[in-house]
Amino acid sequence: LGHVGENGEVLPPFEWDEERRLHLRCQLDALFFHLYDLGREATTYILDTFPIVREHDEEQFGRYRTKELILHYFKAYAAGDMEAWVEG
Repeated sequence: LGHVGENGEVLPPFEWDEERRLHLRCQLDALFFHLYDLGREATTYILDTFPIVREHDEEQFGRYRTKELILHYFKAYAAGDMEAWVEG
């Protein structure tokens, strides 16, 4: 269950962090949109085809937060900033 650090030492399992997990999923989605060379308009259209995610986000956050994060990461990656961490 552990993972190995840089020096070969076995580390304990990572601590579950729902916020970090959301950002990692959004980063991966944005990266796929970027690698498939989809523009912002196509990306926005595709994200709008997930009504269950939108409804869940709107209930929990009052807005379609997943879409906002993906679009922010998409913009950062398009600008060459692969190390971006979006607040929000």
